[in-house]
Amino acid sequence: MKDLVIGAIGDYQFEQIQNWVNSLNKCGFEGNKILISYNSNQDLINKLRDNDIEVYEISTDARGQQVNQFITNSGHVNASNAHLLVHNVRFFHMWQLLCQLRNEGRIFKRIIHTDVRDIVFQNNPSDWLDVNMKSEIVSPSESVKYFDQAWNRDNFRRSFGDIAFMNLAKDMIVSNVGSFAAKADIGIDLCLHIYLLAVGQWHADQPAFNVLVNT
Repeated sequence: MKDLVIGAIGDYQFEQIQNWVNSLNKCGFEGNKILISYNSNQDLINKLRDNDIEVYEISTDARGQQVNQFITNSGHVNASNAHLLVHNVRFFHMWQLLCQLRNEGRIFKRIIHTDVRDIVFQNNPSDWLDVNMKSEIVSPSESVKYFDQAWNRDNFRRSFGDIAFMNLAKDMIVSNVGSFAAKADIGIDLCLHIYLLAVGQWHADQPAFNVLVNT
């Protein structure tokens, strides 16, 4: 049983994500590699598939409604269109795809979720997890408290309000939603619940992840 590295892309050129692709292919990782794709050009998709990466192109939202253009710039999101923000909706489509693959008999050992534009693999992530994974979820820290970092603090408060912030997040160390790992079934459930907490809010994928892994 192998691990899966999975991520999402939207409105990128290959040059913006080639470090992720090349480092993943050279680090010794032997598991599966999947990207969920929004608004991507065919040249990029072809290059990814040439690099042994499965690409699944998304054209509908979580309700199955056709979407011509997903939102990739978080500055354009509000409560009414948060379900179209790639940062949020990627987790629904990951959950949907992973459930489908599981039903087809494709079973993974662990789900390794990463951002794509700003992540580089220095070593084989499976080797590191084999040694260091002591719980069902590995939740990397940003080494700062929510209260002490303006972007994360304001993001949480705008997403879930001041009462939730003061009761849940004031002294919480921020975890990065763009780089986590989990045992496969837990990872699949985690993707769904990140989306369900984020939709109808704002750019809420990271605070949703932090609420889930801390409660």
